[in-house]
Amino acid sequence: MRKLVSLALGLVLVIVAPTLAQAGPFAWTIVDKQIACVVEQQSAGGPGDPCPDPTVVNNPLDCTWDRDDIWIDSASGGLKEAVSVTICGVSDSTDFSGKKDMWALVYSKRADLTVALGDSTGRSWTATPVWNGSQYKYAICTLDNIPGPFTEIPGSNGGVGLAVTYTLTTSSPSRTNVTASFSDGDGIWPPACTA
Repeated sequence: MRKLVSLALGLVLVIVAPTLAQAGPFAWTIVDKQIACVVEQQSAGGPGDPCPDPTVVNNPLDCTWDRDDIWIDSASGGLKEAVSVTICGVSDSTDFSGKKDMWALVYSKRADLTVALGDSTGRSWTATPVWNGSQYKYAICTLDNIPGPFTEIPGSNGGVGLAVTYTLTTSSPSRTNVTASFSDGDGIWPPACTA
């Protein structure tokens, strides 16, 4: 009888333990960060210009600004408390005529996560969970289209804009596995923002 109980317990642990195991802690990492030195939309020159160059607008900040810039952070793991990540972007009046994208995508088996995006100008967005057949998708898909006022960016050689900090905060009432991506960039929406 003891062997049978031990065998049954062992089988339960082999079957159940993998589903109970949690991934490592939820942590953000930069996946792709390409920030051009020349701000093409405010310069007569193009991406081939040397930088810094006194004849074109230069980006002295660690923020997306040029129309080709992109910054993507990604995270996965066990989320058990609020975790935030920050991206910086410069808004200006020439941002693709208001089409510079800002998006956050979070996936989880739970429908009770809080996924919120806020920026340093006071704007904020909160994602609503949508079941996609296997998990919940939390999507915030918006535009980096702040109307100004814009001022000269120090060290840019005359470039005007507004540096804006975007902070994405994800939290769960109890530990759960989560995967996420957060981007400011090139005007190309991920399919999850258009579906």
